[in-house]
Amino acid sequence: MGRLTSAKKKKKKKVKGPTETTKLADDVVDTSTEDEEEGGSILGKLYNHKLDFLDRLGSLNLVSTCCFKLKLSNGTSSESKHHITFVELDADEQKVAADRVQAEHSLTEQAEFPEATHFIVSDMTPTGHDQSAIGVIATYLEHRYGTSESFPVAAIHRSLFDEIRRRSNREGTWDDLDLLLKQKGVSRSDFEKLLSKVHPRRDAESQWLELSKELESASIPVRRRIRIGNFWHRYRVERIDESNEILQRRRDAVVAVIEQLIMAGIEDVSTVLSEVSAKIPADQSFDSDYTCAMALYEFCNIEDPVVQKTHPQPSEEAP
Repeated sequence: MGRLTSAKKKKKKKVKGPTETTKLADDVVDTSTEDEEEGGSILGKLYNHKLDFLDRLGSLNLVSTCCFKLKLSNGTSSESKHHITFVELDADEQKVAADRVQAEHSLTEQAEFPEATHFIVSDMTPTGHDQSAIGVIATYLEHRYGTSESFPVAAIHRSLFDEIRRRSNREGTWDDLDLLLKQKGVSRSDFEKLLSKVHPRRDAESQWLELSKELESASIPVRRRIRIGNFWHRYRVERIDESNEILQRRRDAVVAVIEQLIMAGIEDVSTVLSEVSAKIPADQSFDSDYTCAMALYEFCNIEDPVVQKTHPQPSEEAP
């Protein structure tokens, strides 16, 4: 197995619009000096995965936001198709690609592309990634839970995007494919972990109504109750963001205190607030009431996360 090294930063190139086309010979297997400095042509880099991970290879996929202008064996236009496989290409087109990739990798034989080599045109537009991704997340939540209106869809997207960007920016060399995927990719289990932190608005509001009564019974002044309530709803959204390391460290500290209290059989609100305030003092990032809101939120959800308790796990047919 070859060594796995994250790609260097690329020089910015002109981004093609959705109405433009990508030609196989001119764009995908072009090996200009600039491309060679970055490690070869687009198709050459894709083929390199076959050379390195042949025993683990499922398919090769080239995804673009613009259509492909390729010669197809049946004579039809490729520009109206959103999914083309390598075997659909005209024989001459296949040979051009194979010859150029062979030369690029100094292969002794002509490059052989697997049947599962796909050219895919994404539904996303070059300038509308956020809106498209938010729509996909909303559709998924609708499929899984029957509604997306109770969820902070934009916050979920932002957290997922930040995590993908954070992992994409990691630079290093990994000798193991599983380790590479763990370091650079976002798995289904990672996404499930993110969703497990997302509590539907209706559940959070119901919890807060009960807590508000408890705070009133504990003689917490009304202005402070309102302040903690505002922080409660703010924290509900902010806690999703795994890339916010300062917040996540604070959350870990709060959860540790909550776990100790639960193990000791302490579950009254006033004691929770006093213990957390004593053990986790306010700092420049979080004042005492925000920390109290964190503590109350985690106290309500630490044993039985609302999402997992209220909603079933997705079926295999989920998008």
